[in-house]
Amino acid sequence: VDANRSKTVAVQVTVERSSQEGPPAFIITGGLTMSTFGFMVYYLFPKALLEFNLSLLLYIFLGLLVGMLLGLSTLSLNMERSIEHLVAYTLLWWNGTSIRTMMHKNLIAHRLRNRKTTIMYSLSLAFIIFIVVTFALQIVTFQYQEKQSKGTLLRVRCPPFANHERAFQGVRQLFADTEEVLDIGWMSHTLATVLASDTIMTTLGKTVGVGQYVHAVSPNFFSVVLP
Repeated sequence: VDANRSKTVAVQVTVERSSQEGPPAFIITGGLTMSTFGFMVYYLFPKALLEFNLSLLLYIFLGLLVGMLLGLSTLSLNMERSIEHLVAYTLLWWNGTSIRTMMHKNLIAHRLRNRKTTIMYSLSLAFIIFIVVTFALQIVTFQYQEKQSKGTLLRVRCPPFANHERAFQGVRQLFADTEEVLDIGWMSHTLATVLASDTIMTTLGKTVGVGQYVHAVSPNFFSVVLP
């Protein structure tokens, strides 16, 4: 073992002529990123709010989330050296100064390798957070869609020309002893189903007509359905 000469290159210096280089890739990437962010915030976001475009709002949210994850990954890369000093002082505070100095020099010698490890760890953690947040968002969106389409947590349907009074009494008897069900409301089928013709609401001059769905509801209907 050669203990006198180190096989690790501690400092690597690259000398390049500025006249032979093109525009820095970092500046171009940063400019494009900020331009995209400004276009998304000042144009797409108000457009989605005015048009009630939920899909576009979701895409904007996902884009902001990806940008936040990449920004936090870059921040962790820039704070790598400070975190190394903090961890070294926290874990090796009882050792002498020579031990901490030797460890700091070792970290400097392996700075490129440590930087790659930091990038892989931060991106992996960001990807896991992204998957978890996206999955939770999809579940919540699916729940809201189901609640919007059903109107309530439990719905019982019966044929249009069935005996509604008997059906309603049967439902009340079924949930009479159940503490989970607080109240029951009802809504009839449309008036067009009974009359076998469409119901239309028109202006006084009958120049504009709009189809309507007329239902009969119980007095407690709006307290039973979901808000």
